[in-house]
Amino acid sequence: MPFTWFLALRFFRDGRSQTALIVVGVAVGVAVQVFITALIAGLQEDLIDKTLGSLAHVTLEPPEEVARPLLRPDPAEGVFVGRDIQRPSQRLRSIDEWPATAARTRELRGVTVVAPRVSGPALARRGSVTATVLLQGVRPDEYARVVPIAENIVAGEYRVGGQDTVLGDELAAELGVSLGDTVRVTAGDGSEARFIVRGIFDLGGPASDSQWLLVALRSAQALLQIPGGVTHLDVKVDDVFAAEEVATRL
Repeated sequence: MPFTWFLALRFFRDGRSQTALIVVGVAVGVAVQVFITALIAGLQEDLIDKTLGSLAHVTLEPPEEVARPLLRPDPAEGVFVGRDIQRPSQRLRSIDEWPATAARTRELRGVTVVAPRVSGPALARRGSVTATVLLQGVRPDEYARVVPIAENIVAGEYRVGGQDTVLGDELAAELGVSLGDTVRVTAGDGSEARFIVRGIFDLGGPASDSQWLLVALRSAQALLQIPGGVTHLDVKVDDVFAAEEVATRL
């Protein structure tokens, strides 16, 4: 037997009370460490779920329109001496060749869901009440895997398609609508459509609950004058901490 083992066993046999105290102390220390590690992991998971559970991990958007340089005349010299750069107003634009982009995105390692979306501002009316909304045109099955709206329905059901719509609980309260009521939605260019409220959700976010109105993808494309296009591709990844790497690759 090695000398170190012999010395250790001799020490344990001679000081049994001290040995028991050491074993109990080590056991308590390990138990506390395991408890703290599990607690931190649980808090981290809960925090990530509450803050990022209702958001896409990565969102692809079309690039902003770039301003064209305008030459500015110098009144003293009578010649053009500089350029004035003015940021142009941004309009709703579709992602170029978005079906091919979505297909390539789905092939990336770590990507679990890619959901197309058409998003734009609009006005919702119910009787004499008007509210500014963010119209979201989605494919309901795919979008439910990105944002858990179906799991957060507080009234009615998650039914999006045709003239059916779901909206946030704060928006429903502002408009004074309930299940089965009709909401008239008007886009910026005057295009108008009517939708029937089939569900009310509560995602716990002030923006989503007070502004989101979800309709079918084709309905939003027609209303916002983006035929066949999408303004966003929402991406969900299996590891939220790898989202930046996936975004960089995209």
